[in-house]
Amino acid sequence: MAHKRKQFNDLLLQNKAFIASDYIGIMDELPLMLGDKASEFSLDYMLPPVGTPDGKSHNVFAGLQTDGFAVAANSKERDTLLQYLDFLYSPEGIELATWGKEGETYTTQNGVRKFKDDYKEFGDLRTKTGIATIGAHTVLDMSAFESMYSPKMQAAMKIAPEHETKPQPRLAYTNEENEVLSMVGETVKKYHEEQIAKFILGQKKMDEWDAYVAEVNRLGVQQVLDVHKSAYERTQKFVNEGK
Repeated sequence: MAHKRKQFNDLLLQNKAFIASDYIGIMDELPLMLGDKASEFSLDYMLPPVGTPDGKSHNVFAGLQTDGFAVAANSKERDTLLQYLDFLYSPEGIELATWGKEGETYTTQNGVRKFKDDYKEFGDLRTKTGIATIGAHTVLDMSAFESMYSPKMQAAMKIAPEHETKPQPRLAYTNEENEVLSMVGETVKKYHEEQIAKFILGQKKMDEWDAYVAEVNRLGVQQVLDVHKSAYERTQKFVNEGK
């Protein structure tokens, strides 16, 4: 629960762990760390387990970013900055943010573009050039990176979208709702994270689960759920009115 990325990777690479929840790209990234011994190591994509009799094999859709760009209204470079953001949404901007510069990050042979051999896989491209990192793009053409994926990764990328939940709009909350979330919500969240970690690590036994449920209810989890439900219904009404 408290492992840093290197500790997490080492456990998998040393065959001391067998399952992990992570970005799908780790299937190709971890074997590269083993060099010549990469053939002895393999990660496969696992379909999300179904938790209830009427459940679905889904992961939460994680393709939306909660951060973004902002331009100060009183900036002396406001117009230039806005033009830059417009450029990142243009076909030329998307191409530059995706491929980089010809001769530096990719070559073209017989009309086909290919990333240079300096970049063995997608993660390598990000760390060495900044391509596909947060803040360096608004839209990416992900098909450009398919050639860098292993056959196993390519197959997984075709399956994974079928097991993601439907993207949902970001919810907007009223001042009163935000007050509940900042006070009751944070208390519930902190208690929940602490207790769930103890159950996972074996510091608490499962026969204490009912006591945990009772306490999280006492702290006001229903208030938090009601706030999210109200905001969701309000958002859905707004979205449907626009159709």
